[in-house]
Amino acid sequence: MALVMLPCDLPWWPAVVKQLDKAALARNSQDLIGAMQRIHDMCNISLDPDEDEQDPDLFVGFAKFIDEDLGPGEREQMFVKTIPKIVERAKALRNTKPPQGLYFSLQQQGDHVEYSYGFASSLVANAFFSTYPKRTVKTHPTLGDFNFTNFFKYLHLNSQKIKLQSILQYFEFLETDGALEGRMLVSRQVMTSKQWLTIEDWLESNVPLCPLTIRHVGRLERVDTDAKVLHVCFASSRFGEGVLEDAISQETVHIATHPEMLAVILSVEALEDNEVLIVDGARHVSRINNPKQKATFESIPNPNPVTVCCMDADNYSLKPLEQFEEDNILREMNKSLLGFRQRHLPASPTETVSLDGAACPDGVKRGGSRGFVLRDETVDEDFLKASLEAEQKWLGKFKYTQQPVLQRKDTNNSSKYSFSTEYSSDFCSELEEVYEQLSKWLDDPIASDENHELEARDRAVIQFAGSLLRRALSESFAGVPVQEGEPQLIIGTNDVQQKHKLALAVRSLSLELARQRNKRQQSISDTEDQQEVEEEDFMDAFEVQESPKKVESKRNKWTINLTSLKELETLLEEESPTFSRRLQFPEINIKNIYSDVEGINNSIPGDSSPQDGGLFPVATGNWGCGSRLKGDPQLKLVIQWLAASLAGVPRLIYYTCGNPNLSKLDTVSRVLTDRRWTVGDLSTAMLRFAVQTLRDQVKGRNSLFDELIGHDKPSP
Repeated sequence: MALVMLPCDLPWWPAVVKQLDKAALARNSQDLIGAMQRIHDMCNISLDPDEDEQDPDLFVGFAKFIDEDLGPGEREQMFVKTIPKIVERAKALRNTKPPQGLYFSLQQQGDHVEYSYGFASSLVANAFFSTYPKRTVKTHPTLGDFNFTNFFKYLHLNSQKIKLQSILQYFEFLETDGALEGRMLVSRQVMTSKQWLTIEDWLESNVPLCPLTIRHVGRLERVDTDAKVLHVCFASSRFGEGVLEDAISQETVHIATHPEMLAVILSVEALEDNEVLIVDGARHVSRINNPKQKATFESIPNPNPVTVCCMDADNYSLKPLEQFEEDNILREMNKSLLGFRQRHLPASPTETVSLDGAACPDGVKRGGSRGFVLRDETVDEDFLKASLEAEQKWLGKFKYTQQPVLQRKDTNNSSKYSFSTEYSSDFCSELEEVYEQLSKWLDDPIASDENHELEARDRAVIQFAGSLLRRALSESFAGVPVQEGEPQLIIGTNDVQQKHKLALAVRSLSLELARQRNKRQQSISDTEDQQEVEEEDFMDAFEVQESPKKVESKRNKWTINLTSLKELETLLEEESPTFSRRLQFPEINIKNIYSDVEGINNSIPGDSSPQDGGLFPVATGNWGCGSRLKGDPQLKLVIQWLAASLAGVPRLIYYTCGNPNLSKLDTVSRVLTDRRWTVGDLSTAMLRFAVQTLRDQVKGRNSLFDELIGHDKPSP
């Protein structure tokens, strides 16, 4: 990964420090601006020769602000305390930077980076003095310019003056004791191809809608900062775009009132369709009221650290109807889900999904990956044979390469499960026996002779083994770290989340067994008399007898909704054909396996009511619905409600900002709650409305809210 070149690493840093010292000693605007101009001319060099021009009037606006907008007391405060403090933090960059340096946060690579408050303040202080090399869209298309060079040009605007006051307030706050103690965590989250949900996934979800708290009065930035809440920042794809210029938006105001978030601009590449940014620990130092009209500044005496989800909405200003297209709806739902689940990824590359507009080659287009829906993939015989050896190696390494799944914590709330690589629990011992038997089974000589044509029984055996093991090892145990780590909660650790891994493993195995039985019953046309066998095991439900007729492979669309242990037992106990030669497996009682995790399945999002799992409530609003992006407020509300429900957050707090299109939101919330709608029900109704909107395009037709209120539960 590439390192960010910091000003203290450049050869002219000693000369920059001398000019910084002169700025700290300045007692009038002329001396201060002179030092800042020399620093800019020395450092602000562009890779583009056409852009590498020096402007002697860059800081004139700042000089006028000091001389005309500040009173005598404020001006003295500026020269005696504020500017020297900014200089102090800028010079401390070399001492506060991480020993390994600062890495770029690259597209399609999930990571998390800790910024000490001291390091973050040093980065922002250097940006104030414009000590970084100049960036342009031409030279750095995925990065923003991290200098205040253009910021001071617009200080004739009242909104720009308020933004500057907020940043200066931040450096004054750093004078307080303990202000530099602590850290900020920046996490780039990437939704991989396996995690990318399809429309079918959303439509088939049985998760109930989460509680919705509606705020028609008040602003999103005024949510109770003492409460643990995930704040949503309506970011642009190039994070912080316009905040160091004259832009006024929810994003730029949010960053200006949380100045430590400015440091993120330096190293984070533009977000793509399957990415969000989570910032944990940025402190809220001020509020900017009515920024687009008569902007006013309000200082917060005791800034609190907050957790912010930065996610970008698509721009539909040119073609507003495009937001009702299925792919665009899916993009917004998956991005919201990614941010609301409140996880960060370990700092290691992961399997990624490439989308339209991505810098990497297009592999999986928007909406193209299969998500969590099980499919009946048709695989040729050569692939099945070749995969046996690889699968056997997986099994051989399974016991020795896994890291502990659940660790016992030294707290009173630690999990009652304590797993190790030796699988000390009874449950894991039984699973281990299954995999050991499958490993021996794969040594069966039926696949050793390359010239031997596989019979119907052998083909069924290989298909079952390959499908079961590929799913069990690649998906069910995706949470078990082998070379990469499992995403973890950003804040704290909760036992419910750890139990999810265990329950998902069991559930995936049982689902795959039920799937194979379903498949065999549909694909076998005739069966001969069953042969008597001596041994009995739990695989009886999936055994198939040889048939003289050719078995045609058909691709079937299906789904299994497993809601109780009773249903699983029914699947396993029903009569089914048998193999002519028995498979050797130990006797394992599926009831015992499920009894060990009884109650855990109920905590898996998607099985029953969503559990908070230590997640914070989400505070959001009209995401992408302003005059710039032209999003539909009702559609964006439904999208975020669906994502919050599927993510399992305990509550969605929605600020309507008095938007008249959301006046019926209270009625919608009450009606859907009374009907006990699920994510699948609301998704179906939303997509039905979207299709009608694209088809009819008639003005004055019913709104989405009208359709939701007037319709009963959608039919499957």
